[in-house]
Amino acid sequence: GCLASLIDLNLSTTGVTDQGWNTLFPALGGLQYLSQIDVSFNSITEASSAAICTFLRSSVSLEKLNIQGCPILFGSEKLEGHRYLISREGQLKQRVHSRAR
Repeated sequence: GCLASLIDLNLSTTGVTDQGWNTLFPALGGLQYLSQIDVSFNSITEASSAAICTFLRSSVSLEKLNIQGCPILFGSEKLEGHRYLISREGQLKQRVHSRAR
C-alpha cells in the first residue's frame, strides 16, 4: 500500500494514548523506509514502553524518534539499548558503532 514508502511520520501533540501506541507501534514495524517519527508531547507512559521497544528492535531504517515532552522520557533509560541513545532534548537516536578493521 501507500504506507510502505512512508519515510517521516509526525504525530506530535495528537493526543494518542497508550492504548493507541500499543496498536500503532506494532503496525509501524514493517515499514522498511520509515526513518523519523515524532511523537512528542503525547501521553506515552510505561504502559506502552513494551510496544515501543519491540518496534525499535524490529525497525531497520529508523534514525530518529522524538519523545520530547512525553511522560516516558523520565524513564527513558529503559529504552536505551545497543542501537539507540536518548539526548537531553528527548531525541532517541541510532547509535553509530565503529568497527576496527
